[in-house]
Amino acid sequence: MSFAFVKSLGTNGSSSTVTTGLSITVPAGGVPAGDLLVLRFASFNYRAGSTPPTVTDSRGNTWQQDFARTSSSDGMNIVYSAVIATALLAGDLISVGFTANNANYALAVDQFSGAAPSGWRWMVDPTGTKAVTTTPTNSLAPTSPYPTYTLVLGVLFVPLPSTDAYTEDGNQAGGDSWHTLPGAFSPAGSTTQAVRASYKIPALGSTGALQSWSPTLGTAKTALETLVIYQGRLVPVTVADVAEAARTGNPREATAIGVSLATDVPAASRAGAPESKLAGTAPEPITLLDVPFASQAGAPEDMVAIDVPLGIDVPAAARSGAPADEVAIGVTVDDVPFPGRAGSPVDGPVLIGVTVHDTVCPARSGAPGAALAIGVTLFTDRPTGARGGAPAAAIGNTVTNDAPAASRAGAPTSTLGGAGLFPVAPSSLTGDIPNPNRPLLIPYADFTVGPPKTVGFETRSSLNSQARRTVARKISIQRGRQYELDQVQAGTATFEITDPLENLNPVNTASPLNQGGRQIKPYRAMRVTALWPNTGNMINKSLIGDAADASFETGFGKFVPSGAGTTQATSTTQFWTGTRSMQVTQTTAGRGFGVNLPIVVGPDLLMVMSAYVKPTSGTTVQLRIIDAAGIEHNSNVATAQDTWTRVFVSWRAVDMVEKVEIFGSGGAPTRYYVDAVQLEFGLNPTLFTTEGPEAYRLYSGYIERYPLHYDMHGTRGIRPLTAVDALAILSRTEIAESYQATISADGPNLIAPLNDASGPQRIQRPTGGAPMAGYTQLGSNSASVNWGGDSFLDGTPALSITQQNTTPPVKADIKQVTYVGTRGGSISMNPRAFTYEGWFRFLDGCIYFGLGSMKRGERTDTVDTVYGPQYGITMFTTGGRLGARFNDPNGGEGPLWIVETPNYSAFPDDDWHYFAIVFSNGNWSLYIDAVPCWTNSPLGFTPSASVQLDNMFFDVTTVNGDPVSTASFANFATYPYALSAAQVTTHYQRGSGYNDERCGDRVGRLLTKYWAGPWKLAFGRMRLAADTDYTRRMLLDVLQEIQESERGLLYADQGGLVVFDDRDSRYRGEQQIPAVVFGEDTAAGEIPYEDYEGDVDPTYVFSQANLTRPGNNEFPPMVNAAAKADYGQRILSHNVQATNDFDLSQAGTFYLARYGRAKLRVEKLALNPVAYPAAWGPLLSLELGRRVTIRRRSGQLVMSGDYYVEQINHAIDADAGTWRIELQCSPVFVPSAWVLGDPQYGVLGSTTTPIY
Repeated sequence: MSFAFVKSLGTNGSSSTVTTGLSITVPAGGVPAGDLLVLRFASFNYRAGSTPPTVTDSRGNTWQQDFARTSSSDGMNIVYSAVIATALLAGDLISVGFTANNANYALAVDQFSGAAPSGWRWMVDPTGTKAVTTTPTNSLAPTSPYPTYTLVLGVLFVPLPSTDAYTEDGNQAGGDSWHTLPGAFSPAGSTTQAVRASYKIPALGSTGALQSWSPTLGTAKTALETLVIYQGRLVPVTVADVAEAARTGNPREATAIGVSLATDVPAASRAGAPESKLAGTAPEPITLLDVPFASQAGAPEDMVAIDVPLGIDVPAAARSGAPADEVAIGVTVDDVPFPGRAGSPVDGPVLIGVTVHDTVCPARSGAPGAALAIGVTLFTDRPTGARGGAPAAAIGNTVTNDAPAASRAGAPTSTLGGAGLFPVAPSSLTGDIPNPNRPLLIPYADFTVGPPKTVGFETRSSLNSQARRTVARKISIQRGRQYELDQVQAGTATFEITDPLENLNPVNTASPLNQGGRQIKPYRAMRVTALWPNTGNMINKSLIGDAADASFETGFGKFVPSGAGTTQATSTTQFWTGTRSMQVTQTTAGRGFGVNLPIVVGPDLLMVMSAYVKPTSGTTVQLRIIDAAGIEHNSNVATAQDTWTRVFVSWRAVDMVEKVEIFGSGGAPTRYYVDAVQLEFGLNPTLFTTEGPEAYRLYSGYIERYPLHYDMHGTRGIRPLTAVDALAILSRTEIAESYQATISADGPNLIAPLNDASGPQRIQRPTGGAPMAGYTQLGSNSASVNWGGDSFLDGTPALSITQQNTTPPVKADIKQVTYVGTRGGSISMNPRAFTYEGWFRFLDGCIYFGLGSMKRGERTDTVDTVYGPQYGITMFTTGGRLGARFNDPNGGEGPLWIVETPNYSAFPDDDWHYFAIVFSNGNWSLYIDAVPCWTNSPLGFTPSASVQLDNMFFDVTTVNGDPVSTASFANFATYPYALSAAQVTTHYQRGSGYNDERCGDRVGRLLTKYWAGPWKLAFGRMRLAADTDYTRRMLLDVLQEIQESERGLLYADQGGLVVFDDRDSRYRGEQQIPAVVFGEDTAAGEIPYEDYEGDVDPTYVFSQANLTRPGNNEFPPMVNAAAKADYGQRILSHNVQATNDFDLSQAGTFYLARYGRAKLRVEKLALNPVAYPAAWGPLLSLELGRRVTIRRRSGQLVMSGDYYVEQINHAIDADAGTWRIELQCSPVFVPSAWVLGDPQYGVLGSTTTPIY
C-alpha cells in the first residue's frame, strides 16, 4: 500500500522570549494507529551546546528525530516523525519543548497513511542538505534509488521575511507531482521564521534521480533545504527454502516454501542459491492459519495451511514491465517447526502443500523489484521416504510446471509450483473489523443446556473460532410452511464447518467444548445471530438485555460489584453526559473489587472498550478486559482527580462473551464515577453514542447431529451440523393427561376409581392401611350392578347401578335398594381437615352415596333405611333434588343442604358432575363442578377429633315410586387435609377435559406442563371441546390441531420462542401496515428483489366445506354456489375442535368466503441484500406472519398486493461472500380488518371488513 496524505494537523508560531514550548491540538477525527506524523520545527533560539527540543504527545507515542541542523547561524531546523502506536483523539496535544530564549518559533505537523507498521525507516540523502542563497533555489535530488513504496518530503527552512513568495516545483517526473503542505510561520518581527514543505509519492519503480525538488522563493535567502524519505508499509520475510543444490533440472522438486513476500534480489543469484528471495512488497498483512499435526514430519497425508486468505495487490505498471501484473499481498505463514523435516533444523518453519502461481514477468531477469508469487492453493502431501534427511526432499504433492532451475535466472516464462487439489477461498476468520456493508454473522451454541432452554448469556461459544480452528463456511436456514393452510414445519439449520482439530467431535474429550461443564451431545442449544449495523455502541438492550444503559440514566446498566464491600449508587451531580452517572465505592482497592459486566463481542475481531471516569481525591481508575481465554487487557490509567477522563483498551476478542471490569486504586475511600461506557469494533474509541448494532436472531434451536465427515484425503474434519427448532422437540413430546395422575399428585389417602371390569371393586390406600373389601347387595326386583356399564368423560369405564320398581309399584319398599360398598377397613377422618370428592351422573330416581361410620348393630346387607348408614358424610336425593349432610357418630348432626349452584339445579340431568366436600377448622364447604354451593359454613356443632369411616357406599332405589333409577359413579377419593379452591378447580377441569377452554389458555397450559421453555401466546377466540383424547398423542400434533381450529399459527420464532398466533393476530396493530415494500422503485423506498415467481394457485380453492366437531359428525355440508359453478366441487374436510354447532357454521362461512376463488400467491421472492445493503435491517427483522407489500412491474402491467410471509429461507456462503434470502408469501384476504375497540380500525364501514 502506498502512502497517502491525510491532513495537516495544524501550524503554530511564537515570538515570546519566555516561551518553553509550542503545541498543536489534534483536530476532529484524531489520528489512528499506524499513520505517520511528520513534525517540522524551526527557531533562531540557539546557543552553543543547547539541548535539541523534545517532542511528545498525549498518548506517549515514540517520536524519532529524522533531520537536525543546529548552529548559531542556522538556528534550530528539525524534522521529527512518529508511526502512531496509540491512536490520538481529538483534543490531544502534540508538543515541542525547548529552553526559553530570544527567538521566533514555527511549528507544523502533517498526517500520512501507509507507513510501515514495523521496519519503517527514514533516509536523508547525504548530499541533499544545502544552503540556498539564490533565486531560484538549487535543485535537490537523492543519489540513491528509492525503495518501493516511499514518501519524499522536501523541507525548506526560511529566515526573514517569513511571508516571502513561494512557488512550487512543477516537476512531475516519477508519476507524481510535488504537493505543497501548509507553511508554518512565527509572528511578524525582525527575526521571523518559516518552515515550508512539499511532498511527493513516487510511482513504483521510479528512480531517485527523477525526484529532484526545486521550489522557488521570491527573493534570495540564506535558507536550508533537505529531503527526508520514508518507506511505506513493507512486510519483508525471508523465504525458508529447502536446500536448492539439487534443484537443477528436476521439475518435481520443492520450491520457495512458506513465507511472505519481500523485496526481490537480482535474478542472477536465483539459479540455486539458498538465500534467494521471492516477490516484492506486501502492504496488507494476512495470516495463514496452519493446523498443527503431530505426524507432519512424515505422514503421507499431512495437511496444513488451512484457511488461506490471499489479497491481490494493485496493478504495478513498472513492477515487471506488464501493466496487468498483480502480486500476492502480505502472506505470513504460521507453520509448526519440524527440525527433522529436510535434514537441517533451519528448514522449519515450512508450509506444506502450497503451490505458487506466478505471472509472466519479462523483466524478471534483472529488475530488482520484480514481483513473484501470485495465488496460493492447498493440496495433500505426498509420501516421501526421503523427507527424513535428503536435502531435495519433496514437499508438495505433484508439484507441476516447475522449470529447471538453470533457466530460472532470467527466463521470462519461469514459474514456480503448480496447481493444487483444494483451493481455499478467503476465510471468515480473517480481518480486524466486520465488513461495513453486511451484517456480522455469529453462529454459536451453548454446550451446557438442551431443550427447553435456549442459549445462556455467559455460556455461549462461537462456532467461528481461531483458537479452536472452527469455521462456519456455509449456513442454510429454512423456516415456515407451504402457504397458509399448511402447518409450520420444524425449522432447520445446516452448517458446513471445518473442524481440523476435531473440537466438534463428541468423542473428543480433550475438546474445550467437552470440558468445564460443557458437553457435546445431541440437542445442545444453538443460535445464529446477525449484528447490523456494525457501528456504534454495543452496550445496548439488543445485545446486553433490557436493563442495559450505557449512560446510567435508568440504573447501573447491568454492572454488578466484582467483590465484597463494593457499592453502587446513582449520582445526579456528577455526569459526563445526560443527567446521571454511576458512583462506585470500593472498600477494598484494586482489581477484582470494582464493577463488572459481561459483554457480547465479535469473536476474533478487534474490539475497543471505553468509559469516562472521574476519580475522587487519591483515587486512580482503570478498565480491564478479561477475555474468554482468561487473558487480561488493561487500559490507560485515569490519574487526574475530579476530572473526567476517557479510559479505553483495545484487544482481539477470543469468543463471543467476555468481561469488562472498571476498578479503582488508592483513595480513602476508593471512590469514582463512571459514565458513557462504550463497546465497539475497531482499535480506537469514537464519539460516545447510545445507538449501536441490533442483534437480529435468525434462528434458534438445538444441534441434533454432529456428522463426522472428512475431506483432504481424510485429514481435515468437516462437520455438517444439523439443527432443529423447538417444534421438532414438541413433535416428540408425548402427552400424558389422566385424572388419576392429577389427583394422585395431591396426596389422597383413598382412591376408588370404580373402573373395574367386575366386582369387587379395587380400593387404593396410597398412604397405607387395612384393605377395604368390596361387596354388592342387589335389591328385590330387576336390580343390576354393571361394572364398566358406563363411560367416564375421558372414556375410562365407570360403575353403573340400576334398580327397577315392582309392578304395581310399592311405595317405601326399602328392599328395592341396590348397594355397592366396602367393609372391613376404615380411614380416619379429622373433621377439621378432610376432603371427600368424586363424580356422579343420574337420569332419574333416587341415589344415595357417601362415607359411612357404621354404628354398633348396623349391617351392610340388611340396612334398615334407604338413606344408608346413619353416621358419616352422605349425599342423597330428597324431593327429587340432591342434598348433603354430615352426622358425627359422637353426637353431632348437621342440617341437610341442597347442592344447588347457578349451573346445577340439583335435579337429575344425565350429565356427569363433580363434587367436593371440604372440611376445615370446624367449617365445611361443598362444590359442584368446582362452583361453590357454600363455603366455610359452620357445622353447627363441635365435631369429634377423629371419625372412623368404614363404609364407602353407592345406592340407588325406587322407594319413592320411580319406575327405574339409574346412576353412575367414578373416581372417588379422600384427602387427609382440606383441598384448596384451586385444587378443586384443577380436579374438575382435568376430569371434564377442560371443556370449553379458550384455545390460548389451552396452548399455555400444555406448554407450561410439557415445554417449560419460553413462549408467547395470543388470547384466542375458539372455545375448545374436551381434551380427553390427548393422552399418548404428541404435543405438536395437538397444538397444530388447536391452531387449525382457531385458524391461527403455531411456530418457533427466530429467538426460539414458541409462538401461538390466534385468528386476529394478522390483523391487529402493526399488522395493518406492511413492514416492507418490495419492488423495483428503490428511490421510493422499495427493496429490490432478484427473482419473482407467482401463481394463481387453485390448490386452496374450495366450493364445499364438510366440517365436523367432537360430538357431531353429522353437521350438514356447506356450499358456495358461485365457487362451485366456477371450479366444480372442491371439498374442504376439517374436524373443528369446537363445542357447539354455531362455531362450526361460522368456520364454514369463513372458509367458503375466503377460499371461494383463486388468489395470486408468491411462490418465491429471491433477495440479495449484499447488492443492496439498505435492505439488511428490514429483511433481518422479518418474521413469519408479517405483512409485506410486493410490487411487480412488467411492461405496462403493474401488480401490487399485500401478502403474509409464510416461509423464510437463508442461504449464506462465507467463502463466496454471498447471502441470499427467499420468501414465500400468501395473500392478505382482508386488506383492512375491523378490530373492535381499535380507535382507527374499530369503525365498520367502507374501509374495514369484519373477519372470522
